[in-house]
Amino acid sequence: MATYYYHILEARKKPRMAFGLLLYWVLVTACEAYRMTVWVQSTKIDFTVIRFDVMVLVLFSYAMYICLELFVIAKKVFRCCLSIPKPNSVKPNMKYHHDNVSLFSSATFLWFNWVFNLGYRRPLEMDDLGCLPKQFTSKFNRHRFNKALKQEKARAERHKTQVSLYRVFFRLCSKPIFYAGVLRFSADTLGFVGPIAINALVNYATSLQSDDPNFYPDTHSAYVTLTEFLQNGFALIFIIFVTSFLRFVCLQNHYYIVIVQSLYAKAAIQAVVYDKSLCLASWTLSSGEMTAGAIINHMSTDPENLANMIEYTHYVWAIPYQIGGTLLLLYYNLSTAALAGLSIFGLLVPLQFGMASLLSKVEKNILSLSDVRLKRTNEILQGIKMVKVQALEDVFFKYINVIRRKEIGQMIKAAIFVGLLYFTQNACPVVVSLLSFSLYSVLTGNILTPNIAFSTLALINQIALPITIIPMVVSFFVSGHISTQRLRKFLLAKEINPEDGGRALKHDDDEDDFENGKETCVDETPSTMEVMSESSFQQARHQRVIASEDAALLMANQEIPNYTKEESSRERTQSNLPPELATKITYGDYTWDPSASTPVLCDINVQIPTGKLTLIVGKVGSGKSSLLSACLGEMTRKSGTIRWNNHVSPKIAYCPQKAWLLNRSLEKNVTFNQEKDETRYREVIDSCALQPDIDILPDGDQSMIGEKGINLSGGQKQRVSMARAIYSDSEVVILDDPLSALDVHVGRHVFHEAIMGRLVKESRTVILVSHQLQYMQYADKVINMTAGFITCQGTPEEVAKSDPELAETWKQALEHIEEVSKSGTDEEEEESVEEERRHLAALCISNPEIRHAKDEKVENADTTGRISWKEEREMGKISYAVYFWYAQMMKWPLVFISMTAMLIQSALSIATNFWLSEWSSVGLNASNASSPDVEDLTQYYIVGYSGLAMSSVFMSLVSAIVINISTLFASRRMHEDMLKNVMHLPIRFFDNTPIGRIVNRFSSDMRTVDKLLGQTLMWMFVAFLNCISAVIVNAVVTPIFLVFVLPVIILFFILQQYFINTSIELKRLDSIAKSPIYALFGETLNGLPTVRSYRCESKFRRELFERIDNSVLSNLYLQTANRWLGIRLDFLGAVFVLLAGLTALTVATIGVLDPGYVGLAVTYALSSSMWLNWLVRDSSDGQIQMNAAERIRWFIKAQREAYKGSEEPPSSWPTKGSITYDSIDVRYANELPLILRDINVKFKAGEKVGIVGRTGSGKTSLVNLLFRLVEQCKGIISIDGVQIDLIGLKRLRSELAIIPQDPVLFSGNIRFNLDPRSKKSDDEIWKALEMAQIKNFLSESENGLDFEVSEGGGNLSVGQRQLMCLARAFLQDTRVVVMDEATSSIDLQTDAILQKAVHTIFNTKTVLTIAHRVSTVKDYDRILVLANGEIKEFDTPQNLISNPDSVFSQMLKAGK
Repeated sequence: MATYYYHILEARKKPRMAFGLLLYWVLVTACEAYRMTVWVQSTKIDFTVIRFDVMVLVLFSYAMYICLELFVIAKKVFRCCLSIPKPNSVKPNMKYHHDNVSLFSSATFLWFNWVFNLGYRRPLEMDDLGCLPKQFTSKFNRHRFNKALKQEKARAERHKTQVSLYRVFFRLCSKPIFYAGVLRFSADTLGFVGPIAINALVNYATSLQSDDPNFYPDTHSAYVTLTEFLQNGFALIFIIFVTSFLRFVCLQNHYYIVIVQSLYAKAAIQAVVYDKSLCLASWTLSSGEMTAGAIINHMSTDPENLANMIEYTHYVWAIPYQIGGTLLLLYYNLSTAALAGLSIFGLLVPLQFGMASLLSKVEKNILSLSDVRLKRTNEILQGIKMVKVQALEDVFFKYINVIRRKEIGQMIKAAIFVGLLYFTQNACPVVVSLLSFSLYSVLTGNILTPNIAFSTLALINQIALPITIIPMVVSFFVSGHISTQRLRKFLLAKEINPEDGGRALKHDDDEDDFENGKETCVDETPSTMEVMSESSFQQARHQRVIASEDAALLMANQEIPNYTKEESSRERTQSNLPPELATKITYGDYTWDPSASTPVLCDINVQIPTGKLTLIVGKVGSGKSSLLSACLGEMTRKSGTIRWNNHVSPKIAYCPQKAWLLNRSLEKNVTFNQEKDETRYREVIDSCALQPDIDILPDGDQSMIGEKGINLSGGQKQRVSMARAIYSDSEVVILDDPLSALDVHVGRHVFHEAIMGRLVKESRTVILVSHQLQYMQYADKVINMTAGFITCQGTPEEVAKSDPELAETWKQALEHIEEVSKSGTDEEEEESVEEERRHLAALCISNPEIRHAKDEKVENADTTGRISWKEEREMGKISYAVYFWYAQMMKWPLVFISMTAMLIQSALSIATNFWLSEWSSVGLNASNASSPDVEDLTQYYIVGYSGLAMSSVFMSLVSAIVINISTLFASRRMHEDMLKNVMHLPIRFFDNTPIGRIVNRFSSDMRTVDKLLGQTLMWMFVAFLNCISAVIVNAVVTPIFLVFVLPVIILFFILQQYFINTSIELKRLDSIAKSPIYALFGETLNGLPTVRSYRCESKFRRELFERIDNSVLSNLYLQTANRWLGIRLDFLGAVFVLLAGLTALTVATIGVLDPGYVGLAVTYALSSSMWLNWLVRDSSDGQIQMNAAERIRWFIKAQREAYKGSEEPPSSWPTKGSITYDSIDVRYANELPLILRDINVKFKAGEKVGIVGRTGSGKTSLVNLLFRLVEQCKGIISIDGVQIDLIGLKRLRSELAIIPQDPVLFSGNIRFNLDPRSKKSDDEIWKALEMAQIKNFLSESENGLDFEVSEGGGNLSVGQRQLMCLARAFLQDTRVVVMDEATSSIDLQTDAILQKAVHTIFNTKTVLTIAHRVSTVKDYDRILVLANGEIKEFDTPQNLISNPDSVFSQMLKAGK
């Protein structure tokens, strides 16, 4: 009745009805108290009677109900002590209601049933999970972390100590962790009930068969006393059942609380790491001091380590508590005999710590080798085209394989240590029980009986687990401590100094929005730079000097510019720059490395005019890009001043030399962080010549671009980057040589329509770096740089007057412009657009993902109509073929040996415990035997027990080592096969597959196979064998047990299937949700200068927070699903114990079962609950982890290029270098249109041929045919008469040299980059560098040829990287050389020098040059003009120029 009344109160939301409940409970309590008083007075009983204890418990429950109703009335009716509502209560779409349901539903996770119901019917999607409760969000926890960190910094400053992140974590989650500790303590205390009850239970079974009437004296009391109740076997079985279930409920809820706190901490750390990353100095990344991979580890590995440390916090005291309590009970059971056995534990713990320490060192070695391997693999994949055309697959395969073999060697050491740890944890209980039981009779004079034996065995089994996990817990805490120190170091790393750029810092809008309880868009307000007096300047300087280590590090990060007193008083007393100046640098010395003594930019004095075009020119490496970086504040200012006009917005539009695009739609890349103005957007698109590209894209400007979308060409990417800068409302636009990636025709259109027609016309300040001097006449100011100095600056005429060489080059450019003005090019431009459309259309159609998305646009498009590329997601269970394939990789003999060893070990373990049962049962009948007979019996059973036990332990060692070694063999073979196959896949595969997805196979999937898959499969089989053992033992003891347990087994399998379907999908969602976090993080790191220049940190921060929240949401559901399963499996385990005890005790009651078997049955049943949990979870984990093996298998089975040829040409081939194309037709796929048609051409040996044509004409495809990067569908290509499709790819490509448009370098020294096969001498390398005009740069370096190139060549400019590729080609002694727009990023003077070198060095070689600048090939022997995939012209330059109607002549007049 009270329950129904309470239901009505809640349903109708009428809290005043609680007065009725209060009155009801008061009356019930009074009546029950009166009844108890009368009954106690009449019977004279006390607490020793069980009925009295029950009545006291009922009264206590009623009193609690009264307190509850008083609390409800105070809260709901009188509104007393109201607290702030929980943040999750405001989420309308929230489906995670753990904190909003009843206590029973929350404790048993009953509310979570809807997830499994839905997941059983169909695969779960992210939308099914709803939104994340606010207290789990990254923004909420970031605010809490920052608040706690602020308090800790204040404390550290007061006490002059270091900042401790541990104190921050304590402030974040101390209270919930304390509540979880109470639950853990309760659970561990209840865990002692089982072993104690087994002693009394076996005693009860013994009494049933005993003839001694005094075994349990009869009290003849009218009421059951507490002692009689606890001596009754059936009551004990019920107690074991109840306490087991309560223990597991407490334990699972403890796990839930600590996991939730770990999720809080993980979300906070990821958010804070991203915040810090947005402030990192560029030098920190480019110098290698802190690589992108290491920073990503701060986002991935370190939060995971901290989460694990928080999850295992209570093990610090729980393990000693479990061990101490168990030792006391063992001493109570065995007396002094326990001490001998327990000494083994004393020896074992240091041994395990020692092995764990060695294992930790090995793991560190594995991680470092893995980092090197992944870094190298990523580099190879990024430059896979260069690897292929130079036939370097074997070089890099061997290099990576050497690292991998070292990594596997360390893993084998780790596997041996793991096997030894597994051996010790299996041997420990056996040796302890053997010593204890052997010495029991000797030391105590008593005979071993079943109650002593099996209660002791249960205790030893219980103590084995905490001792076993000590190394793991220590490992988690060591990893957590290391991650804490790494994070502390990272959070204090060198940041960009706002004073170096002269602009105000971007304020953190997100933090203020949270404080105010609202979220707003990014608010970009003009900067008003604060003017500092000399005294306030010195005061600020002194405030930075504090005593703590943290402050010292922070002081290093916030260096004060080295002004002289005269400079500071002169420069900083001025209120503002005059309106005609946008920015001013005075006596500026800049460097990338803060510790460098020699500046990169020296004595910079420059004034950038407001609303004008400033052009920066100079040779390669002269410091043009560095000057732009100095203006942006990306470099460290050693001296001098920089100031921006107060009236200039701090937001600067920046277009870097290498276009930086996001994996978003083209529209989002252009509008970036601004609202879309349709009119302005269309004008910008037209001015950047992007409309033809948009018309071809499958979804127009809503199509995805970037790595995961359509792979745009370099020029297209640069135009999108420029469109972003032009569309922005920034008053200052900085363009770092964007025109070099464009054809001159397109570049001229972009310059006149976008730069001049929009930026300059709108009176925006434009700073442009360019090698194309024909545009000097349009500049209001020109800055000429050489070797880090500004040699001259002023108007174009002034600069030309002071630099005659520059003036001559400019004059040549002007002559081209005059010729252009006399010739019409509208028709040509229209033709170029049509060719560009055809090229992009072919690209879109040839990409299978884009083709599929276009066909399925209606089904896959979101509400905006935009197709989104999702990471692949498997559905359903893994095919058995994958399991067999993995076993084949492990080698079937090893699989058979390991499984046989595990079966034998399980059988021996059962036999050992049956032997113990016989031994203890004999002890019951040996009380009247003589001492010699007892000693003989004891000796007999000790020998048998020892043999069986040690054999079982030995087999466990064999199985563990064999499984670990065999899985590592499988990992090694899988990695080798995958690496070899991936490196030999066609280039089209890499065009259509995101590099991140391929790297994920070598990192995440390979790590899963290396470390997790084998262990999971082993423990799944161990759990299965232990569960089967429990059933077998109980079936042997009491066959009737099978009848009762059969429904439990059926229910278990139903629960397993019910759980696995949902769990697998949740784990897949969790895995998929992590990738976008790291993708955006990597994008941000790659484009930090751009993000900071646009001042859109808040936008990126909010987007990352959304992605973190999605990851936390899926992880939260997954962890709750595990707790849901744990509660139910624990209940089934408790039912299993109940059935085993009841059946064994019932059979023992009729006298047909020895008491020892009763103890054996219940002991096995007690362990079944744990193994049931492991079996289901490992089954689920095994399927998920096998999915990683399935994905690796797909890469291994993918169709590779035909590397073997049917013919082997002579070793001297090619001797001349003549090339013949005979009736060639080319298409990317059978269903696609031709990209080259009827190509018939012959290049003579030693001939220099320039290949020209507009975008999409087929120039690159023509030379790709030589390298067989694409295959012709018709015709024959031959070199010196040898048909190239009949010879092996390695031989073919090694006989050709190429200088690519996109320069590719690998991390390593200069020597390795130029001569990866180590065939050339140092003198030959230096000679090649001299010819490539880059020797002087390396000569000035202390390391010379050992100069280390950073990842991707990041410490060299684009022009320098291109010169390095030229030097690499000079070193190759090949008869055919291909130059694919190889000088597009270098200045005209250097280009002219190199063209002379090409004619000299490659005098006897066949040279095919694809040229952007048509004028650079007019001195070649012949010119091949392509258009629309066909040959339009092929003749000498003189003949083509003499014909004014020729395409080449018109292109030359147009400036090409």
